[in-house]
Amino acid sequence: MAVLGVVALIRAAPQWFHSMRIKQIGGAVRRMIRAASPTRDQLADRAMDLAGQHPKRLLAAAEQAIRYNQTSLRKRALDRLEQTGQLKIDLHRLRQLTKPEVKPVGHPLEAAVGIQGLLEQGMLETARRRLDEALTKYPKDPDLISLKAKL
Repeated sequence: MAVLGVVALIRAAPQWFHSMRIKQIGGAVRRMIRAASPTRDQLADRAMDLAGQHPKRLLAAAEQAIRYNQTSLRKRALDRLEQTGQLKIDLHRLRQLTKPEVKPVGHPLEAAVGIQGLLEQGMLETARRRLDEALTKYPKDPDLISLKAKL
């Protein structure tokens, strides 16, 4: 009887350890909300260290980061999860969940201001794509044409 108890304990230990790591990751992410910038970075590093290369822990870190709007940790966790090559369905679901929605261009001036902002941030590919979309809708707008010349 004692042998069965020891066997059961040995079999349950890895799952218990895994669930404790998941809770520790969640705690680190929750503490990031109120932490100052250097402490926040340390907590993010701690969460990633706890997750290691274990796909389910990385998934938990990404989900907690999404829940508490910690974008840098979310990106790190999703990138590392992608490197593992596992849990592809969950990875795709989380990437779709965090994909920004693109609202349609309502006015050419609005499009030009948005594209100019993207250029100032150095997001050239996104700016080109938005400019192409705006030019298909407003092909004769002088502001958009001047932005096309810049790109």
